[in-house]
Amino acid sequence: MEKNLKKIPLFNIHEMLGARFEEFAGFLMPIYYTSIKDEHLAVRERVGIFDVSHMGEIRIKGGEAKKFVDYILTNNIEKTDYKDVKYTVMLNEKGGIVDDLFSYTINDDEILLVVNASNIEKDYNHIKKYLWDGINLIDESDDIVEFAIQGPKAQELLQNFINFDLNEIKYFKFDYIDIYKENLLISRTGYTGEDGFEIYMNKDIGEKIFYEILNKGKYFDIRVCGLGARDSLRFEVCYWLYGNDIDESINPFESGQKFLVDMNKENFLGKEALKKIIEEGIKRKFVGIQTEGGIARHGFKILSKEKEEIGFVTSGNYSFVLNKSFALGYVNLPYGNIGEDLILTDGKREISGKIVKRPFLKPKVRKEEWMYKVIEGLFYQRSDEWLKVEDDLGIVGITDYAQDKLGDIVYLEEAKVGKVVNKGDTVISIESVKAAADIHSPVSGEIVEVNKEAINNPFIINEDPYEKGWLFKIKIKDKGELKDLMDAKSYSEYRK
Repeated sequence: MEKNLKKIPLFNIHEMLGARFEEFAGFLMPIYYTSIKDEHLAVRERVGIFDVSHMGEIRIKGGEAKKFVDYILTNNIEKTDYKDVKYTVMLNEKGGIVDDLFSYTINDDEILLVVNASNIEKDYNHIKKYLWDGINLIDESDDIVEFAIQGPKAQELLQNFINFDLNEIKYFKFDYIDIYKENLLISRTGYTGEDGFEIYMNKDIGEKIFYEILNKGKYFDIRVCGLGARDSLRFEVCYWLYGNDIDESINPFESGQKFLVDMNKENFLGKEALKKIIEEGIKRKFVGIQTEGGIARHGFKILSKEKEEIGFVTSGNYSFVLNKSFALGYVNLPYGNIGEDLILTDGKREISGKIVKRPFLKPKVRKEEWMYKVIEGLFYQRSDEWLKVEDDLGIVGITDYAQDKLGDIVYLEEAKVGKVVNKGDTVISIESVKAAADIHSPVSGEIVEVNKEAINNPFIINEDPYEKGWLFKIKIKDKGELKDLMDAKSYSEYRK
């Protein structure tokens, strides 16, 4: 079997380091060196390095490269600038997820896509099928080595031997740095829920850079980490794994990746299918489940407490930080509410479960560098409420920044329909596990509707603050008051 598997460029080094290898995505990959738990906790507490050279790199070049990539991906790539990185999905014409990937904007004529190892050939052929005239497609996967340095000490470690100030690389940005006279691309995204960096280089210098990082990392008690820890780390923070949690049979609305889709773009591959899905209604939901009595693995059936089959498990694992077992999976609507009891089974044994909020463990990435979502076209006020205007009707909610600072929301007061309020008046209160806050009206008017779903299930305010988590609707008395509110750019600058 091993004769048919690919090997990453530094395979022999990992073998000397004592790696345990297994097949993954057609590669013979290091799974662990010491133990998955040891490597997992090293990344949570200190720093670890992953050789992820199995990942694919596809470069797209040409006069309209950015416009073409904007068409084949769901996120808005045309609005990106040099050094921007976008997490996004690529769809088929039915709206199914071909891959989830990262798009690096080198310039308007050049985009680098970093894709999943299992999808390199499929992605290349999928893109080629829709390729515009004058656009060149280059698969560089076999020539590139990629290291992911992850953990709270990642920046301190790397800063030790480069002159470039890594504070300049914000979250979901990239730049070029010199390490021992080699110019390398470095980005700040991560797949572990910790702060960290990805470094890309030609395979010819991979060994030299790898050993330099290990040598400097001794002071930080660095660990070389395998795919086992990479999976357990991403699972704790509920990041998706292609082939398990998402594939071409799943669309981004049901997977909880709506934030990656810009339906306001004029057109993109799969948009018409998504419009139809919206019209017909979402049929299932991606949920987190805490389990008791064992770990429910990929493929387990999900049953209601009445033992009706309502879904399936996509990932299951043990959290080394929380010391609990969890699962991810899809359940048919209207199931999927926080607190619902479930049964998970492989046909031989049953494991009890309860739907809980995702993520299981909150990511510790650099949100202070402003990764909070702010929606264009809305109005904002300094107390962190947003307002969407539809004719003389206003829809009011709290921002992503506000829900994050509040933490898990457990109570939403019901506004009184028919109540007349002035701009700035307190309308309702909201409570989380750690704080309470008053919600102020951005404009004067009459309360005409409240969000019953959010009152009954306040967690949706955390989960979807700009859509399902709206709070109340108000008939606007004076649109002249809108001039006192901020637009998206001003609010972002204010909160930074």
